[in-house]
Amino acid sequence: MRGKKGLDYAILLFVVVAIGLGTLYLEMTNKIGELHKQIGDSQSPILKVDPQISQINAFVSSAARYSIEKTRTNLASPVAQGFTDACPTLNTVSSPTTIQTPDLQSAINKQFNLEMDKYLDAYKNTARIEIPKDNYELYITTEEITGVAIKPANIALKGMTGREIGTINYKPSFKIKYKHELNAYPESLNTITYVAKNCIKTEKPKECADTYASSMTGWTWKEEAGKIVFTIPHGTATTCYSLIIPPKTTTPIT
Repeated sequence: MRGKKGLDYAILLFVVVAIGLGTLYLEMTNKIGELHKQIGDSQSPILKVDPQISQINAFVSSAARYSIEKTRTNLASPVAQGFTDACPTLNTVSSPTTIQTPDLQSAINKQFNLEMDKYLDAYKNTARIEIPKDNYELYITTEEITGVAIKPANIALKGMTGREIGTINYKPSFKIKYKHELNAYPESLNTITYVAKNCIKTEKPKECADTYASSMTGWTWKEEAGKIVFTIPHGTATTCYSLIIPPKTTTPIT
């Protein structure tokens, strides 16, 4: 009897274990199936993001070219450079050889972002991807411009059912080869500075200024209200700066 009971118990234990293993197998199979589906869902949107990023890069680089050209023209305005007047006086009676110069790097960044933002708005309306505005710091060499994005664009990841399952943060920076000629602005200010330091303190400041202005392509000058007023060409636009000619008998030269 004990042998039969032991056999019955063994058979019962086998059945229980078999049922348990079968249930476990089904659960594991379902979980693996779900995992495969999740992996498939996650791989699909990631594969879709790559061409989106390529499209963003192409758009940003193209928009940057148009924006930098417009920036170059806009920067001809002294107001865009950071001055308050359309033809600012760069020196003073008390310090006639000291020149007030703008922060051209900040001015370039500001003007570029103002132009670039127009294109980013258009891209948001058509591609439904928002690239942050006022977002670029420019690093400029003679024929190359690098724009570093400060904040990322958020690209939605959508599964096979169209449900959003996450986002990718991507900073769409750019580097373009471009003969921008933005160096003409600091070069102009360097010439004005040289005139102030070397002409204003001479006996004939106007004749001295004429010598320097005549050596610069397209520059013109005139005397107006005790000032030397320079007109400087920048592409299709012009820039106006002026220098005070201080009275020699009353003003100390510093």
